[in-house]
Amino acid sequence: MTERNPIGKKIQSLVVNVALAALLITGIISIVSMSSVREKNKEVLITQMETSLYNTIKDKARFADSELGKYTEYANMFADYVSVLYRSPSKFVPNEVLPPRRENAGHFVMLRTIRDEQTKYESLKDECGLLGNVEQIWIPFMKTHSEVAYSLPQRRECS
Repeated sequence: MTERNPIGKKIQSLVVNVALAALLITGIISIVSMSSVREKNKEVLITQMETSLYNTIKDKARFADSELGKYTEYANMFADYVSVLYRSPSKFVPNEVLPPRRENAGHFVMLRTIRDEQTKYESLKDECGLLGNVEQIWIPFMKTHSEVAYSLPQRRECS
């Protein structure tokens, strides 16, 4: 006896085949969409990262510019004062700057150092005495602006 497929079994087989086909098509579409979304997300993330880095760099540059601007102002202030000293030395009483001493370690004091061992202090005494007047503004400045304590340029022979 031959078995006949009833219509119900054919419909059931057709529904299962349609469901499997729909599932397969949906899976393929999902994989393609996820790949596309991944690429778009990658581009979006890269753009966000670039924007964030750019803003960080811009902020750091503004901060550095501000800090360097302060140092420029400080250097100009001292340069102006030294310029006044050199333009009218007769208006200032010599203020001797002493050589480094242990007891001055850790304190804001002006110290005299001579780089060239051939140069004798006596030949620089008048100029060092004149530059010693910078101490009047230097020490109070250092006490209130300790962030620049070690960043000021030094004089050629004595500082």
